[in-house]
Amino acid sequence: MATVDFDAGVREIKFVGTFIFNELLLTTLRWLKSKKFVKSEENDLNEEFYIQEDLPNGTKNVSIKWSFKLKDGDFLKTITILFNAIALKKVELMYENRKVEAENGEMNISISAKIEFDPDEKFKSNFFLEKFFKFIWWPLNKKYVKQNFIDFAADLDKLYKQIQVFFELEKDKIGDTGVMPRGFKT
Repeated sequence: MATVDFDAGVREIKFVGTFIFNELLLTTLRWLKSKKFVKSEENDLNEEFYIQEDLPNGTKNVSIKWSFKLKDGDFLKTITILFNAIALKKVELMYENRKVEAENGEMNISISAKIEFDPDEKFKSNFFLEKFFKFIWWPLNKKYVKQNFIDFAADLDKLYKQIQVFFELEKDKIGDTGVMPRGFKT
């Protein structure tokens, strides 16, 4: 266990309606890339699992779990995102005079994160470093460590908001057609 760690909690989003699943994944991936959790969209995706269950009525359930770790100086940041799509059905819509393939169903997203200071436990490696950390380093630097924790939690809130905005834009874009019922819940 790290010298100091902080569980940034879980953020959950639920959307019921019509949306473009691949665009949701790309939007999330772009955010991860902007924060340097992903170096390139093609080869740096850490997908723990992808499970697709085809249902008899032509719908499908899809579960995807992504986990990312970023070593940032003395900090190790971890983000886990779980996409859980229920009863997705492919639909075709007209948008700006062209056919667009989308999915209709329920999407549940769970974002959890953790940040650790000194994950390598260099301050616990010997007696003198441990005492140095406890009595000298920590009192002088705890504001710096806490600010990193606060900034990381704020970044997660931005990802949460970005996904909410994605669904709102999908609702506005697809809502113009009046084809499918839509809804947004958090």
